[in-house]
Amino acid sequence: MKNRNRSPFKGLKNEFGRLSLLHLSLYGMIITFTSDFIFNLFKVPFSFFQLFYFNPGRIIKLGEVWRILGIPFLSRPAGDFFSIIWFGFSMLIYYFVIRTLEARVGMSRANVFMVLSWIALAGYGFVSGNFVDFYPVILGITALAGLYNPEFTIYFYFLIPVKGKILGLIGIGLMIWNGIQGGYEYFLILALLLLLNYEAVQEYFHTRKRKGEYTKKIKKVQAKTKTIHRCEVCGRTEKDVPDMMFRYCSKCDGNFEYCEDHINNHEHRSNIIPFESKVNNKEGNNDFSDKN
Repeated sequence: MKNRNRSPFKGLKNEFGRLSLLHLSLYGMIITFTSDFIFNLFKVPFSFFQLFYFNPGRIIKLGEVWRILGIPFLSRPAGDFFSIIWFGFSMLIYYFVIRTLEARVGMSRANVFMVLSWIALAGYGFVSGNFVDFYPVILGITALAGLYNPEFTIYFYFLIPVKGKILGLIGIGLMIWNGIQGGYEYFLILALLLLLNYEAVQEYFHTRKRKGEYTKKIKKVQAKTKTIHRCEVCGRTEKDVPDMMFRYCSKCDGNFEYCEDHINNHEHRSNIIPFESKVNNKEGNNDFSDKN
């Protein structure tokens, strides 16, 4: 019986499974960007960007076909200090999402997406006559990584933690925004992304639906169950503050439980009656009986 959910491009994966083309793209961008920055700094009359950037007119009229090959390996040259910082930051994100994506779907499938995106961008460039770069694919890879692994965390500037699902939504949002602004190649890559990974999209929304249903069931069960922990001072329970920790005091005699705000801030108590007190109470009761 044939698998109806099988990807239409699954047969291509075996052809691209030995070498990470996305990593080659990453290294190419870093090398060309850094080289052009150094060349510009020392006034060297050479630029990788000028030599390899996609120009349909020069490809058709002058036969400069290598410009097609340069699409995945070029980044726009540095304009100011902020653009240098942004490039380094974007390449760091690109590196992490490549690793996340390849670990989840495999190198071959990631390579298929990269090659088909490459072809789609070149085709769009020839039809529209516009300049194209690999930035739509970087956003697409970011969205894919967040879709396949929504719980992974990236630290922005090594300080601010951002979940994969948030990063993925940002990637999709930027693709839609750039598409609305006239960059229709972003819509093209987004459509290709959804076509190649429709199983992941379906699984993502199905998982979210099941998670929501499970959360509702848990809340219903918790509403019916009695409280387990209760602070002897303020009376708060785990239902009032779910993240609050409750502990028993080791210095109190008996089972006295306190919240984290009062575990070290309360008067020690005892619900254990000493043996001597019991004897005295018993003798007192006997004396009272004798008098009667």
